[in-house]
Amino acid sequence: MDQGRFDHQPFNYNGSWVTPIFDPGYNAWGFWFFGIWIPL
Repeated sequence: MDQGRFDHQPFNYNGSWVTPIFDPGYNAWGFWFFGIWIPL
């Protein structure tokens, strides 16, 4: 996951722009990608 950014700004993931968020349910930073949680 080299593309993950430490400043939590949007970045390109497999051709789609995603915005990392903190999910308290997973207790981790990540993003939702077409309904799938991708942890960073």
